[in-house]
Amino acid sequence: MKLNAIIVNLIFAGSIIFSQFSGNDKAPYLVIATAALSLLIAIGFALTMRWRAAAIFAIPAMYSGVVIALARIGLIDAQIFLGFR
Repeated sequence: MKLNAIIVNLIFAGSIIFSQFSGNDKAPYLVIATAALSLLIAIGFALTMRWRAAAIFAIPAMYSGVVIALARIGLIDAQIFLGFR
């Protein structure tokens, strides 16, 4: 289970890097899909009271939330940190 969580987090990081360096305009959807998938898995673990697994699987969604919150304040550019540019 811990290995699966690490793999999901690495896939999220890889999707950001792929989206950043590819010329494909559909690549940001991969980042959004990966964050949404990890959030759904985290909710599933939270419903079964497996809090540690839920916290590990929620890391990509928490990263996205922090980036969006900091972008709303104006401190960073969310498009760069989420790989949209």
